[in-house]
Amino acid sequence: MLQTHEQSVSVIDGTWRYTRYETGEEELYNVRQDPHEWHNLAADPKYDAIRRQQASHIPPHPAEPGKGKKAKTLRLELDGESFEWVPRE
Repeated sequence: MLQTHEQSVSVIDGTWRYTRYETGEEELYNVRQDPHEWHNLAADPKYDAIRRQQASHIPPHPAEPGKGKKAKTLRLELDGESFEWVPRE
């Protein structure tokens, strides 16, 4: 799980990226078929089960973001079918 803003969180696995924003708006992308995330599938009833399954990984009360010298901001690097989180410079 990745916390992107104060109350926005994303769940990413090898196929899907699900994001819920603090406004309640949701995004769901099949990152294998749509790596540039142009087609938001969250409102498509055909993907309800996947959206709910991804959302189930978000804890009801996420931990506070890290602060201080050891806190790190990460960026996502994609390489074909794999990805890696690396510290931001």
